[in-house]
Amino acid sequence: MLDGAPNPVIGLQADGRVAFWNHAAETMFGIGNAQAIGQPLQLLLSIVDAQVDWAEFLVKQASCANEGNEEGVQSDHWHALQIRSIAGKTVDAELAIETHRQHEQPYATLYLREQTDHLRIAKELAEAVASTKSAFLVNMSHEIRTPMNGIIGMLDLLLDSKLNDSQREFAAIAQSSAENLLNLVNGIFDFSRNEAGRLPFESMPYDLPAEIDAPPFLGVAQETATQAYDGNRQLQLGGYKILVADDNVVNQTVVVRMLEKFGCKIELANDGAQAVALHRAHQFDLILMDCQMPEQDGYQATARIRAYEAAYASGARVPIVALTAHAMAGERAKCLAAGMDDFLAKPVRPATLRAVLGYWLRATPVVGARIDAGAPSDDLAAMREMFGSDFAELALLFQTDSKKRIAGMVETVSKRDYVETIKIAHALSGSAASMGASSLAFLCKTFEAQLKSGLTEQLESKVKAIETDYMKVDERLQHLLKTA
Repeated sequence: MLDGAPNPVIGLQADGRVAFWNHAAETMFGIGNAQAIGQPLQLLLSIVDAQVDWAEFLVKQASCANEGNEEGVQSDHWHALQIRSIAGKTVDAELAIETHRQHEQPYATLYLREQTDHLRIAKELAEAVASTKSAFLVNMSHEIRTPMNGIIGMLDLLLDSKLNDSQREFAAIAQSSAENLLNLVNGIFDFSRNEAGRLPFESMPYDLPAEIDAPPFLGVAQETATQAYDGNRQLQLGGYKILVADDNVVNQTVVVRMLEKFGCKIELANDGAQAVALHRAHQFDLILMDCQMPEQDGYQATARIRAYEAAYASGARVPIVALTAHAMAGERAKCLAAGMDDFLAKPVRPATLRAVLGYWLRATPVVGARIDAGAPSDDLAAMREMFGSDFAELALLFQTDSKKRIAGMVETVSKRDYVETIKIAHALSGSAASMGASSLAFLCKTFEAQLKSGLTEQLESKVKAIETDYMKVDERLQHLLKTA
């Protein structure tokens, strides 16, 4: 009966020699019954990356059975193994062992089965559970950070107001407690991500010229602004007009009060659709964009704003800074991919907001003013100073790479392969920005946004403008290399 079983069944004597070898075992391992019977199993089968003495293993199993006074002990646990046969076949299998006695001698029956559907189903189930857990963490992060933003933000504003000593002491204690709570929440999320093997590393393809994106994301912006405007000098932001897009009234109030203290002019949008409409109707120096909003979220609103700018704004690009309660890994990349320039995680602190605003508002031309794409950027000279003797090598790499990408851009546009054109424009924008060629990076970025929006008018002229600007950048680099 066992000989006709659909899965391999192997019988082992006390010395580990094969006493039974059914037809399914012949098929799985490529070893015939006559060849297997009487042979030590360890000569016929080996477990990949492991050494197993089958006889010793059998004795241990039988000993456990004796101590428990059990006959026919059946292991209900299947061991996943990769088994290699003497015939050269390697099989991903699962093994269960039944031990008993024959003529007072230990005897074992090995049951094997291929790792097939039940493992795939288990794997898919585990992945689904992990995905659900990750989504839960993202949502919980957002739900907890949103009220924390209101609490900590209001306490910051309160401590910046006129208080007597007792009031200041009480507010400071409340602020310290709120920050401790936030640290505790962050610790819980970090622990969960670490448990899932997601902290703190991310793996992604790396190509130096292509993958360093244009906008100096949060960290660079904050550090640069903080160094420029230290605690001894108050950053003056008065007169700037800022659009705040957020559906949460508390968050709106916190950010608006902070901006008012900086002397900024403010417009409010309650969702992404309102933000898009206000952007088209008015000129703003900067947009603070919440990512999670009803009707139209911040990612969708940003994409529409960038598409509109590419088509109708004559080169103008308003900086968009993400406001998000999502502190999970990958959020910055998601914001950048949507066309945002920077990233602020809630709760927003006055010093951080001031630093980021200082960076973007000081570094950005007046909204609505046409950018002269041919003007050389002083950032090239700054890059030379930063890299010193390595600048020549970096410049050569940039020149070689850029020429190939521009040629590829011309070719893909002529073939109407706009998917590939978008990839090239994105890569060139990143490498140009990294090199300090700001105007070239901007032209590529707006060209990319235009293609992503489905607008294909005057593409050849846009590519020509990019090519012309690159030639001027190249001339500028040659001059800097000669005078180095």
